Amino acid sequence: PNYIYLEYAEAEKFLKEADILLFRGTGLISSLIKIASIGKYSHIAIISKTNNHWEAVEFREWKGGRSVNLKNYIELFKQSKTYIDVFRPVTKFNSITFDSQTKKIFEKTTDFNGKLVTDCMRSLTGLSYSYKRIWLLLKMKLFKWKILSNLDFITNDMPTNEVIMPVCSTVLSHCFSKNNFDILSNRSDEFTEPSHFALSPRIN
Repeated sequence: PNYIYLEYAEAEKFLKEADILLFRGTGLISSLIKIASIGKYSHIAIISKTNNHWEAVEFREWKGGRSVNLKNYIELFKQSKTYIDVFRPVTKFNSITFDSQTKKIFEKTTDFNGKLVTDCMRSLTGLSYSYKRIWLLLKMKLFKWKILSNLDFITNDMPTNEVIMPVCSTVLSHCFSKNNFDILSNRSDEFTEPSHFALSPRIN
């Protein structure tokens, strides 16, 4: 795509609750994440406003779940030359269901409510970042690449609740789907990676 680069002072007026931040990190860990996910994004966060200030709500390695002042946060990333792409969820989420009793098809349209998603994210801040989840995702990659052949070795570590083992993308995917705004249809929240979000037709 043709990127339009804006400084925060100019971009701030365009922001909305629950805009999604996708980070194109340049460090070693970021590069490994991008290679493993076959994508260009290494981290994800969501925007929320409190006390008339924008914040990034995220789960970050070494930090855990937290909310940070967005303006100050972006200044830190400028030093490492990390670019942040801003995506916005669609305003309406549509679903189609078939009633086996009446043999009729029903279409339902729900207005997107970003506050429900950001409130969910805020309610989970303070939880620790899950390195066990990263290890589980890595093992799935190793199985896919045929480096690991024992699937039981992987599935025995499967969590029973996606919030127990939070990382940036799995928690955000959970908060969207929990509120019936499924960003990635037919994909488990537990195995959602930052670059997967950019593939969704439900964000722009």
